[in-house]
Amino acid sequence: MITLNKLAPKISKIIERRFHLNDNTSKKAFSLKISAAWRRFDELSELPCDDIKYHPEYKKRAADIIIVTVAFLKHYGCKDIEGEIKRAIDLLSEESER
Repeated sequence: MITLNKLAPKISKIIERRFHLNDNTSKKAFSLKISAAWRRFDELSELPCDDIKYHPEYKKRAADIIIVTVAFLKHYGCKDIEGEIKRAIDLLSEESER
């Protein structure tokens, strides 16, 4: 299985080249890239479908959000992206059990 932690360095390099990001790039700039990916994803909400398996563009745009977010985490020093996701899931799980 491919893991986010192993993919993060490659993703980070791709995103940095694609958007001309560097060590001086602000968190706000990354936030705007994530927001733009969300907006592109949201554009598809007008499509009349309940199942995305026949709409590969949904999957592509959802993956774009994840990719830019992984690049953000890597760029700003997160060493264990999967661990952060697991902790967030655990917190959500605990909250839903209350």
